[in-house]
Amino acid sequence: MILNDATLPDSIKTEGRRLLKLINGSADHQSLHAAGQLAEGVVRGFEVVRALRAADIEALYFVFENAVDARLAELAAAHLRNISG
Repeated sequence: MILNDATLPDSIKTEGRRLLKLINGSADHQSLHAAGQLAEGVVRGFEVVRALRAADIEALYFVFENAVDARLAELAAAHLRNISG
């Protein structure tokens, strides 16, 4: 995973892990959407100031997008369990 890449600055790794924790801890669709938007904005900021290589930026977008999708699936599954049980 990109957040374990030795070439990334520690501050970016730390921020990335914080954002993943926020995404993975989202309790509902609204908070997940907000966390995903925040992660996208942070990566966009890295991109604008050219803090990282283009490949690293793309990898970060991919990591956060996948994390949001996975959490959304978890929330949907939990919702289905709640309404069917």
